[in-house]
Amino acid sequence: MLSIYHSRWVGLVAQVGTEDVPKVNMLFTFANNSEKVDVLESISAVVSTPRHGKLEMQCEEFFEYQDGRKQVKSIDYHALPVPANGSAVTGIQFKHDDEIDDFEWSAGKYKFEILANGKALSSFDVTITDEKANIISSWMKGSAKKWLALVKEHGIDVDAKSIRVYF
Repeated sequence: MLSIYHSRWVGLVAQVGTEDVPKVNMLFTFANNSEKVDVLESISAVVSTPRHGKLEMQCEEFFEYQDGRKQVKSIDYHALPVPANGSAVTGIQFKHDDEIDDFEWSAGKYKFEILANGKALSSFDVTITDEKANIISSWMKGSAKKWLALVKEHGIDVDAKSIRVYF
């Protein structure tokens, strides 16, 4: 039997060149207490939003954290084996397949449902405050000048930012 444990936050992502594509980041542990390997062929999230209805988001890539907070892509998405009587720990970036004109993470309540191999494993609610909605909106609508300021602020070549919303 497969169990899922996830971070108590969702990272809302703003990325240069994909401003109108909804993306979120989360950390997961998939635990397998059976005697055989369990392979997750597909991992997805269905997000019910206040403004855009239901968004189906697919796993785009796996990531890990280096030096405490620097998120680094580890590999593009592929089937994830979970060893017998073991676990797999990974960060996942979920991405909607299409652009949504003028997409924004507006303030309000969002319902997340995490699925693996088509089966619901977890669901939870996230409330985005006005403050966090305003921050992510300013990044998503940011000019080249604003992104250059982020590069200078962080001292690295930044092409994406995320803000954590805890639940």
